[in-house]
Amino acid sequence: MFSENAIEKNILPRAFGQVVAFYAYMSKPQGNPGARHTLAFDVLRTNIYSGYNGATGIFTVPTSGVYIFTFTVRVICNSHFSFEIVQNGIVQGAVVVDTISQDAVCSSAHSTGTIVTPTLRGDTVLKLIKAAQEGKIEDVKLSLQNGADIEYKTVKGTTACMWASWYGHVEVIRYLLDHGSNIDTQNINGFSALMLAAANGHLGAVRLLIERRCNKEVSYITGNSVLHFSACLGNLTMTKWLVEHAGMDPSIKTSWGETPYDLARKQVHPAVTEYLQTVIPTLAEDSTDDNVPIEIKLMTDKNSVPLYLKLLESGSEKKRDIRLVIVGKKGAGKTSLLKRLFGEEIHNRELTSTNGIEIHRIRCNANSDDGKWNKLDGRVIIS
Repeated sequence: MFSENAIEKNILPRAFGQVVAFYAYMSKPQGNPGARHTLAFDVLRTNIYSGYNGATGIFTVPTSGVYIFTFTVRVICNSHFSFEIVQNGIVQGAVVVDTISQDAVCSSAHSTGTIVTPTLRGDTVLKLIKAAQEGKIEDVKLSLQNGADIEYKTVKGTTACMWASWYGHVEVIRYLLDHGSNIDTQNINGFSALMLAAANGHLGAVRLLIERRCNKEVSYITGNSVLHFSACLGNLTMTKWLVEHAGMDPSIKTSWGETPYDLARKQVHPAVTEYLQTVIPTLAEDSTDDNVPIEIKLMTDKNSVPLYLKLLESGSEKKRDIRLVIVGKKGAGKTSLLKRLFGEEIHNRELTSTNGIEIHRIRCNANSDDGKWNKLDGRVIIS
């Protein structure tokens, strides 16, 4: 948290005979602003040439020259913060304030940082990333012309091209790719520009990236491809385009063995599931047999369909597994009960009671037509 009037920034450069300056501070404290949060100093005492925006915390250079930036921050006790001053997405200076103490007395602390940096007219702190997010192509051009790093990554490893893809700004994506942006960069979560565009339903961005020969087979950490994202979101138009024009395999599976059809079916997107049913080979081949459920057709084992049909003809299926769960308080006799059930020896001879519980072993069969169970015989084995 920052104390009132405790943070200030000032700049006093001289460029080409003109003075540019601003002085600002916060009108109230801020509590836990969070990582990569831009601090805005909303009270402006001086703002010659109106370069500083007190609402956004961004200073736009009005004229080229060498600038001096000074900033002071103060935090309350038991706090730890680092502060950076960033130019065109690149950290130029930082300070750390640590007031965490094991002593009984806790006090606030402040720190001051100063940088000297050459700047060009139009330079803006975080301007490239912000322009890419907002689709402002002219600001993107100006940032790159002024030396902004086109591959600068935000806190989770996301570049300007990836941000533009997330928001579907096709012209910004095209411009960034034309000027050398890496088309296949993935952030720390495993998302590429293509996946971010698909996840937000931006077909125009997806088409451009694939036409520019991005890696269309790229997958998320769970194995989800761009086609999985499209199907899961129920985007029929994009799903069709990816299959019919981009040539993506509709039967591709995730790390969990799920196809795009499986995900669309889970999310209840009937239009997408119906379409994928016509293009997934294993589904299209067996589409004439309405007796076989889709789940059986999608099984990896090629013998699944013949086995299923054979079982239908025989009218029965053997069950070879059973699960038994015994619950109860400690000392209630769960272990003794199980030992008696399985005929095992109980070493503690004083245990003679199961608190009135009776165990019955029963043989049954089930009618495959109506699903009803029929008792064959039964006997009490413990009482």
